Amino acid sequence: MTSRKARKRTAERPAPPTAVEDFPELALVVQGYLHEDYAVEHGSAHQAVAAYRCDASDEERTRFDREVERFLRLVDGATITAIRKILVQEFGSAWAPRSLAELRNVLRAPA
Repeated sequence: MTSRKARKRTAERPAPPTAVEDFPELALVVQGYLHEDYAVEHGSAHQAVAAYRCDASDEERTRFDREVERFLRLVDGATITAIRKILVQEFGSAWAPRSLAELRNVLRAPA
């Protein structure tokens, strides 16, 4: 008999390949606001994204929101470890979310 924990683990999948160039506005936010000094400059990842929203034009915010939703759909079902790897290694983020809920909350943070 397979344990509940083992079944859950097999239901998770690794994150699919992600091309940073497919998410230019998200990459800009990650590299420009969630960089190595984000905690010093903004206090938290949530506040860093809020700062971007204050700095960005309506068009940039709309593009970012669309890219965030597309990124979240792309990584849906992936392990948080795989998602962190994408953010840190591919996008250059210094912020590594602890959970998918944190990822959603931060990237969807209002201004």
